[in-house]
Amino acid sequence: SASLHAAFAFDTVDGSGAQLQTVPVGGADTISIVFSEAVNVSDNSLKLVGMRTSNVPTLAEFHYDASTNTATWRYENWRVLGDQYLITLADGVTDVEGNPLDGDWTNPETTTTTNGLVSTFPSGDGTPGGAFQFVMNLMPGDANLDGKVDGIDFSLLSIHWGQSLGSFFVDGDFNGDGAVNSDDLNLLAANFNANRQTVSCGAEFDSDGTVDDDDLTLIANNAGMTGATLADGDLNGDGQVTMDDLDLAMAQYGLELTVVS
Repeated sequence: SASLHAAFAFDTVDGSGAQLQTVPVGGADTISIVFSEAVNVSDNSLKLVGMRTSNVPTLAEFHYDASTNTATWRYENWRVLGDQYLITLADGVTDVEGNPLDGDWTNPETTTTTNGLVSTFPSGDGTPGGAFQFVMNLMPGDANLDGKVDGIDFSLLSIHWGQSLGSFFVDGDFNGDGAVNSDDLNLLAANFNANRQTVSCGAEFDSDGTVDDDDLTLIANNAGMTGATLADGDLNGDGQVTMDDLDLAMAQYGLELTVVS
């Protein structure tokens, strides 16, 4: 909402691994979903959570435009560092007749996925019911939109260094203020070597696609462990399994998605 960059529409990249390309909007903080008909939808119909960081941005504003069947959520405290985010729209959303949302969605596993089973818009399997669960990447620093931040991105930023009044994300304007400067370099540095080319959920330890009691039990069983890794339940990367890791897992609890390679 505060970015100088144009809005990005996911219907331009659906149906393949391109869904996971970095969103080319610096300072993105707003999600809009367009429905095929009038619906009953509210601010708490949508959940947004970071899949690696468990970051849960704070909802600042919600609006439903009945003339275009478009619901819009704007967030604060959306972490500027890169992460994959899961958008979950509950099938408690209904049309005026009370039929629930047909939101079923199959996500690509990697940016290179070409599987024909990856969903395309509109969502759904033709039967009412089913939450919409959609993975996207926010990666400040990823100028070439390949899902990782490396020397190629630094080179692109360098080429456009000092450019102002109309710079794009792909030029190195990672905060959306229209200029390429030290603020953008700091964002790139903060994410340097980060790779989000493959869908991964931090608290999903047993590879069953769901963050559930089994995953929380692993953290509880390893509580107090030192020298711990992610596989042991160390979600915040401090080498220990503590209540902080359990809190992060709870932010992802119930997360469930369908992914194909």
